[in-house]
Amino acid sequence: MADAYNHRIQVFDLDGKLLNIIGALDAINVASGIDIRNNLLAVTDQENSRVLIYDLNGLLQQILTEKINYPTDVLFDENRLYITNFKENTISVFKLIKE
Repeated sequence: MADAYNHRIQVFDLDGKLLNIIGALDAINVASGIDIRNNLLAVTDQENSRVLIYDLNGLLQQILTEKINYPTDVLFDENRLYITNFKENTISVFKLIKE
């Protein structure tokens, strides 16, 4: 669950038990969009104009900032990551190197 104004991602099991908190130490300002593919979790950080990529254990793997302006959502699709840029009305596309 993207916990937008609490600067983190919370992971729950199907019974609602909290399993993990991701990004709390990474200065996320507004986490609004998340998507998971295989072993990667992409998180938008709107007000910092970046997307953070984590592994499923919550370890930060990469920070994307190029051609990103107020990202509101992300989507993994095959070997690409699509990022919506609210302030520019554009979509940035990144080719995935590893999965």
